[in-house]
Parts: sequence; structure tokens; C-alpha cells
Amino acid sequence: GILMPKRDVKHDVKHDKWRNRVYKRFHYKCVMCGTVRSDTVQIEAHHIRRWIDHPELKYDINNGCCLCKNCHVSINNEEEKYIDQFDKIIEAKKQEELERKKKKLDLWIWLQLWKKLMLNSLN
Repeated sequence: GILMPKRDVKHDVKHDKWRNRVYKRFHYKCVMCGTVRSDTVQIEAHHIRRWIDHPELKYDINNGCCLCKNCHVSINNEEEKYIDQFDKIIEAKKQEELERKKKKLDLWIWLQLWKKLMLNSLN
């Protein structure tokens, strides 16, 4: 298999931020088997497209998903076979996030209208 280069000696803070955003986005849950991080289960952030081949995607939140250690090892050297599957997961996640934002916006608009009605009813 192809060996990935070792991370720079200096600490990559941007990579840490990317990894933590991926963890939070997927709630520390493996997208393949559904296992959630625990004392006995390690969850890892996986680059869907290898950043060595796509350096422009290294810190792109849409190029990452969570995998448990076992699933991550199981796709080693076969990552390209899973790109379509992971892309579908990312698209579903983006749609879910869009729906959540829309609900928040709808609630905010409703609250603004309610405030206006309440103020008008006081006059």
C-alpha cells in the first residue's frame, strides 16, 4: 500500500480544528457501523479524499467523516472504493444542517412577528 506522509513536526492546529469539527458534526459516531465513541471505542476523523492527493481539501469539513478504528483499518488502501458512499453521507449531512438552519430561521421570523403583534396590541 501507499504510505501516508508523517505529520509535520510542528503541531498542525488547523488539522486539529478540522478533526474536532468532523467529530462534532457526526456526534463521534462511525458512519459505517454506527458505533459511538466510548472508553473502549476510538473514533477517528477520516479524509474522504486523501489530502496528499487533494491538498486543497485538507481542512474542508465536507471532506471528512468519522470512522471507528476498526472500520478505518478495514478500508485502509481501499479508500477510493468508499468515496461515493461517503459523499452521499456528506450530502445527507449538509441537507440535515440546512433543514436545521431553516427551522431556526422560521422560528426567529415567527418570534419577530409575535413581538410585533404583542407591541401592536399594547397600543
